[in-house]
Amino acid sequence: METVKQTPPFRSEYPRPQFVRKQWMTLNGSWDFRFAGDPWQTIEVPFVFQSRMSGIDDNRMCDDVVYRRRFCLPADWQGRKILLHFGAVDYACRVYVNGQCVGGHIGGNIGFALDITSALTWQEEEVCVEVHDPCTDETIPRGKQYWLAHPDSIWYRRTTGIWQSVWLEPVAESCIESLRYTADIDRGTVEIAYYCPHGAGAELNLGITLRGEPVANLGVLLQEDRGRVTVDLMAGHIFRQGVHHAGWCWTPECPTLFDVTATLSRDGQVTDRVESYFGMRKIETREVGST
Repeated sequence: METVKQTPPFRSEYPRPQFVRKQWMTLNGSWDFRFAGDPWQTIEVPFVFQSRMSGIDDNRMCDDVVYRRRFCLPADWQGRKILLHFGAVDYACRVYVNGQCVGGHIGGNIGFALDITSALTWQEEEVCVEVHDPCTDETIPRGKQYWLAHPDSIWYRRTTGIWQSVWLEPVAESCIESLRYTADIDRGTVEIAYYCPHGAGAELNLGITLRGEPVANLGVLLQEDRGRVTVDLMAGHIFRQGVHHAGWCWTPECPTLFDVTATLSRDGQVTDRVESYFGMRKIETREVGST
């Protein structure tokens, strides 16, 4: 069987470009791997065992596989909450750190994160991922993955296990967990929905720039963990009224993005900082007149 030799690091870019933190550590690379009942071998994460890039390239029908990896965390991460992120695992999994189950997930299409702080030793750590992906189950979401042994017609090879990046990052107890943007081109505004666990009493600052030019800067004193704020992107700039023609809108030909720096502070101390972005885009339907 032909295998692919790779020199780490690969897939070393930060895996979540719309929500970037400065401190993080990739777990992509060589993991221990085994099929149910088989001995351990090596797999290159985040490539599935069915792919050549994994170094295995085996299309066997197998419902259960196991991954294992050892790692050490930076000493200066102590005192913070440590999150273990999976970009996606197909289809269901349970995750263990140093033999302790820290959680699981069902559904192979979206990412998830687990707080692993209580299971850490701050020496050499071990993460183990048990994956269940029923090959022949036609009732679970599977896209064009085939439930028979070999690809045919429009049906592709199956995808089993970890197929997106795995990484670690430290966060404070009070942090920014999510930002969601809703653009309104007609009004020249963007609504930002935020979720900051344990954020009540903290201040969320949102700095927005376009091509390096400051556009808006807004501070919000949080009363609750969740909230929404609307930012006027044209405030005080009368020559931005022609927003549709000023190069502000996102299009495939000109994919303009607004950069966002979100900072969470408490008692004058920054507890979290995230780099993000959004685009101004509008999709609408109209009645077509008779010809």
